[in-house]
Amino acid sequence: MANRIHRLGYASVIILSLFCTGCWDATEINELGIVVASGAELENPADPKSDVKAYVQVARPSQLAGGVTGGPSPSGNQKSFVLEEGTGPTAASAITTIQHRMSRRFFLRDRRVIIVGEAYARRGLSDLLDEMIRNPDARLRSYILVAHGTTPGKLLSLSYPLTRLPADAMVELEESHQAVTMNVVQFLKVLTGKGDPYAMGIHLLRSSVSNHGENFGLDDVAVFKKDRLVGWLNDRESKGFYWIQPQSKQLRRNSMAVSVPGGGWLTSQLVILNNVILPSWGKNGPRIMINLEVTDDILENMSRLKLDQPSDTKISERAIEREILGEIVSLLTVLKQKYHADIVGFGDLLFARYPRQWRTIETHWDQVFSRMPIQVHVKVHIVRSGLIGDSIFSKSKP
Repeated sequence: MANRIHRLGYASVIILSLFCTGCWDATEINELGIVVASGAELENPADPKSDVKAYVQVARPSQLAGGVTGGPSPSGNQKSFVLEEGTGPTAASAITTIQHRMSRRFFLRDRRVIIVGEAYARRGLSDLLDEMIRNPDARLRSYILVAHGTTPGKLLSLSYPLTRLPADAMVELEESHQAVTMNVVQFLKVLTGKGDPYAMGIHLLRSSVSNHGENFGLDDVAVFKKDRLVGWLNDRESKGFYWIQPQSKQLRRNSMAVSVPGGGWLTSQLVILNNVILPSWGKNGPRIMINLEVTDDILENMSRLKLDQPSDTKISERAIEREILGEIVSLLTVLKQKYHADIVGFGDLLFARYPRQWRTIETHWDQVFSRMPIQVHVKVHIVRSGLIGDSIFSKSKP
């Protein structure tokens, strides 16, 4: 009886071992091409029906290992990445043409940045987004950037002096709280909501430290209508957008120089920002009220104002309030009258609070948004103005 039990046990172990096949889908890292960034642009930007040219930036592990921190590669002779390009009717098919001639299988789960060209963005990102949703290897946290005044291929070919991979620098710029971020998930969430998406622009900079005198940086905000780029916010309008975005509470770029009555300038830096957007619905339709409360420090006083005097402090606060109000009004004017695009998300707020009334305007929200009254109230408090009241400028020039 005991032998029978033992034989039965051995047979069970053998049968169960047939189902334990180990890591059947394991792939060694030296068999993968780790994609850290990609790009897409129309092959002929003047033709909206043109094929798509895709770019893939693949890390070179041999140039990433060892060496000192920073710089494009430990040796300095070779870049830490390779850039390949291919064409196809869609972004996904263009990447497939690149894959066919590569010895290593692309690993897309570490793709951190996707740069789209301006012409491709104006045609629409629907094919790119559809592929991102369906492809299980795609990383939905990848940041979306729009090439401003240049091409994705040019930007992806540049090394960055402070990081080995330029894609790392782009991510650091996005996450440095000096810009508003937009990744694939956020883009899709806005696209399927009641508003319109946006993305940061990336452009070329002249640099004295990069290999070819060129570098890149983030600048103006790209405005989308559904999945299509319709235009850009200029510097003043982009600043207005930063003030009323929820992410603005973490921004560090909101130091600003304002002219003050009597001549001269003040430079202030944001300390605390509270922005509240209140929707309401009256007999004439929806309304929006934006309340902005800003707490600032004074970084620089190049005016005749004596900031240890309460009256001069009030003058400074009113000057900053006028500047912020002007930036927000510039933003709202261009969104309502030029682009008819709701990238702030007013539609989502109205739908959340007034879902029944929203259905009456949903089909023509663009027209309602263009004539919807929006009130903006800005209140500035200066809490720290430095150890001296008046500027050194006024002391040196009586």
